[in-house]
Amino acid sequence: MNPIQPLSTRKEINVVEPVSPALEHVKDMLFRPFDLGRWFVIGFCAWLAGLGETGSSFGGNFGNHHQRNTLDFHHALDEARDYLLNNLDWIIPLAAVIVVFGLGLWMLFVWLNSRGKFMFLHCVAMNQAEVSKPWEQFVHEGNSLFLFRLGLGLIGAVLTLPLLAIIVISVLRMLYHDEPDVTGIMLSIGLGMVFFLIAILMALIHKFTVDFVVPVMFLRRTKCWDA
Repeated sequence: MNPIQPLSTRKEINVVEPVSPALEHVKDMLFRPFDLGRWFVIGFCAWLAGLGETGSSFGGNFGNHHQRNTLDFHHALDEARDYLLNNLDWIIPLAAVIVVFGLGLWMLFVWLNSRGKFMFLHCVAMNQAEVSKPWEQFVHEGNSLFLFRLGLGLIGAVLTLPLLAIIVISVLRMLYHDEPDVTGIMLSIGLGMVFFLIAILMALIHKFTVDFVVPVMFLRRTKCWDA
């Protein structure tokens, strides 16, 4: 076991020092020599590594014609409620099919994305423009990452979807009665803060998993939880 080095003999960490070798590595991969086919292969792996990872934005516009908008909103909400109640026989099966299809599509994207991260990391680390080799070589690591992210996503959905449902119901109730309710407002604000805290926590876990856990899995050929 090596003894702990005294502070005077330790090498200082320089965050700028790796930049130049990294740039040279990029030049070697993409321009020495320039190969269009190589670009397409590495670009495909990079596309898989980022598949489905897009941002979302939320926004809204509010009008000034308060009374007319309130009446229209009440009328539209009543019509929507009556329509739903009168057509539950086909709306519920259709909604179930849409949910199952969306869940299946999300799982497919997460699986391809998890496999693609190791493919792209292989291309960058090994300076190789390959698809089939890293696809087969890192099958266990990719599937392990997929299962971890799948569990994380399901946990996030279980924690956040009920909060969103309560917030939406509370807001719709206040809009329908056209009476701001202190309890409803405080409830919506409190649950909204909890929602964003959970979302931030899940985003941090995902970020650390991609930036730190995946490289450890790549180097040590280990499972996601162990890494």
